[in-house]
Amino acid sequence: MISIVSVRFLVSTATDHTIRVPYVQHNFVMRITRVLYVEDNIDMSEMIPRLLGKSYRITAVENYADALLTAKRDHFGLYLIDNQLPDGTGIDLCREIRTFDRDTPIIFCSGFTDDSHQRMAFDAGANTFLQKPFDTDQLLAAIAHVRRRKRRASR
Repeated sequence: MISIVSVRFLVSTATDHTIRVPYVQHNFVMRITRVLYVEDNIDMSEMIPRLLGKSYRITAVENYADALLTAKRDHFGLYLIDNQLPDGTGIDLCREIRTFDRDTPIIFCSGFTDDSHQRMAFDAGANTFLQKPFDTDQLLAAIAHVRRRKRRASR
């Protein structure tokens, strides 16, 4: 999109000038966010990358051990963690990730809906809790929420 903007500049202390120049608005490419998605349900682990589209690069792992190894080895902009894993719990994984990564947002996903379970997830380091099943809008809203909070915290 091209529009005209006025630019005012000072030539000397006595005079200033205003000129009109074309301004081209660029569509900046957002930095792709790397997401570590920890989910043992194959259908879910295939669906989430399709839901998130091209704005996110998803690394999906199916268990606690692989998640911990991958989180320590690579840098991610977001963790999306299921609670029920074959070799541990998402709550324990959150707690362990927070020992070496205090800043990256964690979205915790669980079919358990009781308040005590949510409280345990938050106490372990989760930033947001998504109740399963969730839809695309809920997931995108949760991601936007944690990213906004992280940007505000880093200012």
